[in-house]
Amino acid sequence: MRRVVSSDADRLTALLRLLAAPVVLAGEAVSSAAPERAETITTLVALLAVYATIVLAIVHRPRRPALLDVLLPVIDTAFAVALGLASGGVFSVLFVVFLFAPATTAFQLRPRLTLGVTLLSVAAYLAHALAHPSAHQSGAVELALARALYLSWIGAVLVCLSTLLARRERRLAELVASRRRLVQETLQAEERARARLAGDLHDGVLQSILAVRYAVEEAAEHDAALRAPLETLNEVTTDMRGVIGQLHPRLLEHVGLQAALAALVRRARERVSSIDITLDADPRDPGGGRNDDQLYRAAQELVANALAHADAGTIGVRLRRGPDTDELTVADDGAGFDPGRLGDRLREGHIGLLALQERIEGVDGTVTVETSPGAGSTITVLVPATAAAPGLPGSSSADAQPSA
Repeated sequence: MRRVVSSDADRLTALLRLLAAPVVLAGEAVSSAAPERAETITTLVALLAVYATIVLAIVHRPRRPALLDVLLPVIDTAFAVALGLASGGVFSVLFVVFLFAPATTAFQLRPRLTLGVTLLSVAAYLAHALAHPSAHQSGAVELALARALYLSWIGAVLVCLSTLLARRERRLAELVASRRRLVQETLQAEERARARLAGDLHDGVLQSILAVRYAVEEAAEHDAALRAPLETLNEVTTDMRGVIGQLHPRLLEHVGLQAALAALVRRARERVSSIDITLDADPRDPGGGRNDDQLYRAAQELVANALAHADAGTIGVRLRRGPDTDELTVADDGAGFDPGRLGDRLREGHIGLLALQERIEGVDGTVTVETSPGAGSTITVLVPATAAAPGLPGSSSADAQPSA
């Protein structure tokens, strides 16, 4: 059986269906139904409540059967017919329950299905009203036709509303898709620019520094005064290699995300030895995810933020692969912050987390922040676990950085 993602509209209409049960009972109580009729209606309402509860439980799961789109309006209409027959036919005050099926279908933003359900509801109302014994009373047929006309008009309004909302939804989806494509193209262009810059620095500036270092190293064997400049050149060489690695980590491209994260954690430990920084990753990780570069950039940003602002004693980096998503978590035991003040931090110029969210959302991922003042922070990044495609970030590229 084909299944689809349960939506907020599914859950809302399921809740409304459950709330319809006490409303029907209240309506019959106000109309002073005969005792034998009230007993039948009470039984039907109890069945309606059980049915509505089952549907509510189904749609609260992440995925539901696609067949419900057609099955639920038919069952709703059947309940409307049963309630109408039990409550007086043409003269029943419950004729409005025939609107429930078209109304809930309109929430699904499917105009054609809404039109079909509206026609079904109007036809069912007319059929049950004219088949009921009350149809032989004076003025009954005219009343049934008038109510059918009202139901048709309201159904037409629901179809129009569903059409307008569906068009707006499609337009929003197109805008979101366009934005995601733009972000993805920007990220790919940024990675290519980083790779080119890293290659230029490696082949140009770094080679010049290495040539000077070799010359100074040879001269320092005969002149002790050159040893201090040689140490400085060694530090500059190490720093330059670190910058090149941050721009375009060759470990990520040639060995995989886990090795790149291990190098990132190692460099962070070397910079701040007073903080315990750990990496938790599966040693059998095959790597090769299309979004590995985004996970690496996220780890860079989050570890740097924790080092600079968290005042933490420990920082943990955790990588987990799944069949559908890859998950990166960076947690610290530092000062934490108030999530409600993220807007203030953005206005103060702290845009790192916002930029990270934009990058991750651009590849259909999510960023979740769990923090509070004094309780540390846990930031989780989820991205689709699609295998890397040739030429995309995270896969081998012609722009590979040369080894130093």
